[in-house]
Amino acid sequence: MSALLQRKPPAPVQIVTLAQKAALLISVMDRLTEVIGSELEAVRCSAHARVKSLQSAKQDLYGRLDEVGRLLRLDRAGLAALPLELLARLGESSRKLHVLTAASLELLDTQVEAQKCVVDVVVKTVNHERRTEAAYGRMRSGFVPQTAPLPRGRSSTYSATL
Repeated sequence: MSALLQRKPPAPVQIVTLAQKAALLISVMDRLTEVIGSELEAVRCSAHARVKSLQSAKQDLYGRLDEVGRLLRLDRAGLAALPLELLARLGESSRKLHVLTAASLELLDTQVEAQKCVVDVVVKTVNHERRTEAAYGRMRSGFVPQTAPLPRGRSSTYSATL
């Protein structure tokens, strides 16, 4: 948590033309697509350290994507006047990012459901064990009950005089 507080927000983007804004947005979307793709692969391979390392890059890219996208949305007429090639690249980058984000969400949903199943099994097992202990004592779980204490004055070893 302290690392998040110490990180600086991304520097404001200084862009001159609308075409430069669109080109920057394309590069940010493409980079974010790469990061999310790497994250998906790391999650599939259970490389948790790699997933953690990608989180800050992804967070920074989402911030930049939001900032540049907002700048472009403010000038709708200028956006419509961009060259068709640039608009096509913008659309393709947006589509790729959307598809990969949906795949990431689906993978995370699958993992959440799998974790819920594991938790349910553990809870059912614990509850079953508790009910069994109440009925039969703890012997089923490996617990060896202690014997009743001997009355005072008697030892647990027999004397040869008996």
